[in-house]
Amino acid sequence: MLYYVNDPFLRAARNARNEDYTPAYIPAMLAFMGITAKAIAPDALSSLTASDIVLIGAPDLPETDATVIFLGTQQTVPLRLRHIYGYYIAQNGYAVPLFVPICPADISHDKVLAYAEVEGVLVPALVRCGKDYLFLFDLPATLWFSGDGFMEMQNDPYFPIGRTPDWRPLPNGQHGTQPYNDLLLLELESILRSLGIASLYRLPPMEDGTAPDIVLHFSGDDDCCSATINANAAARMKGIGLPYHINAMPDGNGQFCFDLDVLRTLQNDGCELGLHLELTCQPYTEETVKKQFNEFFRAFGIRPITNVNHCLVQNGPHAEFLRWLQGCGIIADNGYLGTFNPNDINAFDLQEFGYGTSFPRYTCDDAAHDNALLTTMAIPVTYYEARLPREDSDTAKIKNYLDDAAANARITQFFFHPHYLNEDNEHCAAALRALDVMERHVTERGYVVLPMTTNTIAQFWRARSQATIAQSGSALIIKTSAPMLVRLPAPAEQVTLDGHPVSVICKSVEGGVAYLVAVVAGEHVIELKNI
Repeated sequence: MLYYVNDPFLRAARNARNEDYTPAYIPAMLAFMGITAKAIAPDALSSLTASDIVLIGAPDLPETDATVIFLGTQQTVPLRLRHIYGYYIAQNGYAVPLFVPICPADISHDKVLAYAEVEGVLVPALVRCGKDYLFLFDLPATLWFSGDGFMEMQNDPYFPIGRTPDWRPLPNGQHGTQPYNDLLLLELESILRSLGIASLYRLPPMEDGTAPDIVLHFSGDDDCCSATINANAAARMKGIGLPYHINAMPDGNGQFCFDLDVLRTLQNDGCELGLHLELTCQPYTEETVKKQFNEFFRAFGIRPITNVNHCLVQNGPHAEFLRWLQGCGIIADNGYLGTFNPNDINAFDLQEFGYGTSFPRYTCDDAAHDNALLTTMAIPVTYYEARLPREDSDTAKIKNYLDDAAANARITQFFFHPHYLNEDNEHCAAALRALDVMERHVTERGYVVLPMTTNTIAQFWRARSQATIAQSGSALIIKTSAPMLVRLPAPAEQVTLDGHPVSVICKSVEGGVAYLVAVVAGEHVIELKNI
């Protein structure tokens, strides 16, 4: 059985000193990986057996019969500073930035499994000691803090208050060409899979139960423009066979630029709504967030599932803002832009993974709020306003983005403001060329694409985080409220689902093969037999 250690006394002591208890982030890591584990206190370690596995973020490596995956010595000081201590060399060779120090391996180990580069020198970063695995840095801390971004604001002539892109963890000029935190967490996933741990795949199944190569979603902010612009954009996306998502923003009087009749037109064209908070002209407070949430509900009779923040204004910690959204019942924020141009707030064709992930992500609250796991997730924007200005423009950026997504089974987003999808806008032709290249490329490559909307991605990710997958001998017991793909830890000669033989989907992904079984909502038993 898989466990993780939660030390409530150490957590309380750290929080009392206004320090983060970094193992609090382990449940967020488990949710990201689609893995179920049971929390135990440190004094329960002695009861574990050799057949158990335990994830531990602790000051020291404990004594236990279980297989230990040591997630690094906890950092005892706040590390929300824009500083990279070294680069972990991931399985694909990419140098992953680490925002915590590497601790020298001061115990004997059988094998170095991965290195990090620190000031030009390669040092051990992941080692094996007999049956145990040791990360020599605080893995939860670097994933947590860099994924949230750092509180270092820059002078911005356009918006003197904080803007999210100014808080991205990578220094200006350093590009997030790969989702570095995804690659780092893959190191832990690979270890768990080698130890026989099954997981829930990060993409949902197609309607026929097969596995997609890519999940695509398209969204844009209306900036309270006009009903005609919104309707035209939704109709255009429907015309090319794609769903669309518009974030509707209230004006200073709490009014939106379209009414219920236009909403029905949008919905008939496959377009959904999210909230577009406007915090440039109103106070950056929880009360303003609640006020605009209620204005949306009064206008449209529906509660927003997702949110985007106008001009990406954020004048406080990431956790604070997500806490405000959580209080309103919003389940996802789609406002973390992976890259930005400090010289042009309206720059186009921006593609990066500045916050380290291509997937929705949960995080923890601050020390003053007990480092509780927040239930509102962040969905990153990883391709902003794709553009091909001319017929002969270089298409490599779009194609490489899609190829990399397909090779690694990622969720991908193309963000287009509605006004740029209207013919009377000077940028419309360039945007449509980008969409055309995207569609032609996935068709030519034969990629299996699952188009979704931002709301449905948020709902899927929430259902996935709430689903459970337990292992009992050769059986996997899955409980889920939505269709899922179960990733087996290894191939089996015979697989049954609820007592009936089932075909296993073999999917090339992340440089290896994923063995998948599709399940519908409900409780299921997958039996694995090696005859």
